[in-house]
Amino acid sequence: MKLKQLVVTAATALALVGAAYGGTVVPVSEEIETPNSIAEWTTGSLSVGYDSTYIFRGKSFGEDAAWSAIDISAPLLDSITLNASAFYVNATDSDFDFDKLILKAGLSAPIGSFDLGVDYIANLFPGNSADTNDEIAVTLSSGVGVLDLGVAGVYNFDSEQYYFEGQVGTGFVLTDTISAEVDVEVAFNEDEYSHTVARLSLPVRLSDTVTFTPYGAGIFRDEDVWADESADEFIAGAHLSVSF
Repeated sequence: MKLKQLVVTAATALALVGAAYGGTVVPVSEEIETPNSIAEWTTGSLSVGYDSTYIFRGKSFGEDAAWSAIDISAPLLDSITLNASAFYVNATDSDFDFDKLILKAGLSAPIGSFDLGVDYIANLFPGNSADTNDEIAVTLSSGVGVLDLGVAGVYNFDSEQYYFEGQVGTGFVLTDTISAEVDVEVAFNEDEYSHTVARLSLPVRLSDTVTFTPYGAGIFRDEDVWADESADEFIAGAHLSVSF
């Protein structure tokens, strides 16, 4: 019941935000032309990738990780978007046959120059004995000049713990088809500093809908929080995405 109340409250808040900043909310049938198919109504992407080490919120879960993902967005109301995604990863070189499926569904809406998102997240572990757990996340992002800024707060219902992170990034055009993107993420477990991630990506546009992105990243952990992990770690990988 508590989770249902949170989701209903979040949806109501986003609806009010949409009315305040995007005009009076009207029924979808009056605002959006009825599509001929789902493909005309949604946008999204399909991705496959490889990470030398799969790291989630500062913790290493195994090496040689292959993953796939699908992300879908659809207009729900005048200024509210429905988002859904599925992400599956398998670390082929791990101590406990690690794999994970992350299912996410949520709503997003503009608030002036900011974008607000509320997501429900289910973390599943099909191939190992880890316990399934559920989360709710709130994100806020904006662009300031050449910088992209974002903050996120996540609450895990099973561990009853919070996770926070802030991110800043920017990008540069190198050629007609190649760009460079740099971003830095700083994360906290509850009120305790956890780690920093610095990442360089080089997206290569292969066509209007296909992008290949290699990357390298450094993870710098607090030694007191992560006594069993390397204080500094470098990982690399790449992914191929097709937008639709």
